[in-house]
Amino acid sequence: MELLTAVNGWAASGGSMPEAVRRLNPLQVYIDHGNCVIVLQRDSQGEQGYYIIPSTSTYDPHFRPDPGWTFKPMDYFDPNLDYIYQYSRKY
Repeated sequence: MELLTAVNGWAASGGSMPEAVRRLNPLQVYIDHGNCVIVLQRDSQGEQGYYIIPSTSTYDPHFRPDPGWTFKPMDYFDPNLDYIYQYSRKY
């Protein structure tokens, strides 16, 4: 997937936000333990979007102590793309 490839390159080399991320018109993009969080919706109760684990990260968000996060794997035919999730986070 283009988004995963773009974030992997960005995590490895830095620089400006990749065009594949910019096209999503995110409200915010931030780093969580080395992983990329792309916020697409937000209200007073929480946020939703994409959570991407780049190849440079060793942090698995499923083991985080904060119960406010939920992760749903994206539906793809390629089993190698299990590093991109739809996420929601409750405040």
